[in-house]
Formats: sequence, C-alpha cells, structure tokens
Amino acid sequence: MRGVEWLPPGPEKVKGEMRNLLLWYSRNKGKLHPLSLAAYFHSAFERIHPFVDGNGRVGRIIMNFILHKNKFPMINIPNSKKDVYYKTLQEAQINGNLEPFVKFLISVLKEGKIRF
Repeated sequence: MRGVEWLPPGPEKVKGEMRNLLLWYSRNKGKLHPLSLAAYFHSAFERIHPFVDGNGRVGRIIMNFILHKNKFPMINIPNSKKDVYYKTLQEAQINGNLEPFVKFLISVLKEGKIRF
C-alpha cells in the first residue's frame, strides 16, 4: 500500500494466512452482508500482500468478484477517490475498523461510479 509503514507477513506465513482467509470467507459468506464480506476480504488480502507486485489490482478484482457473485455492481475506484480509498483501507488493515472502508464503497456505488 502507498505511504504505509507496515510490513506484510513473511513469505513463510503467506500460505497459512491465505488458507485462514479462505476458511474465514467460506464460514462467513452466508452470514455477512456482501459489501461487508467483500470489504473485509479485500482488506485482509491486502494485509497479507501475497505477491511481489499487483496485490491491489488482484485484491480489487476479488472484491468485485464477491460483489458480482452476490448480484451487486462491481466497483471502479475513480482516480479522484484513490486517496480516500487508501486511507479507509489502511484504517481497516491497521486498526481493524472496517466501517469507514464500507462507507466509502457505499458512497462510490451511490455516486454511480460502477462498472458492469
């Protein structure tokens, strides 16, 4: 993530962290609202940071897959909102506060900045 002083788990922990994330997803996919589910998954995926490059793009694709699978529109983060996106995502990752990130995603959907 841009401008964040934080280190992802070491390579030896990535497989276990990803396994735990997928297990969490399978246990919660029917319990949580799809927007919360997608936001949490994206935040956790970015925290794990499993790839050398492309984590943000892959994370947003997975987030949109979860939304699409649940009949929600896919979200396209406009360049003008990237700073808010990174700030709210960082809040979710570092402080465990997902609410600002979910509210941000809702605001993007409401503004009609969606991709079908």
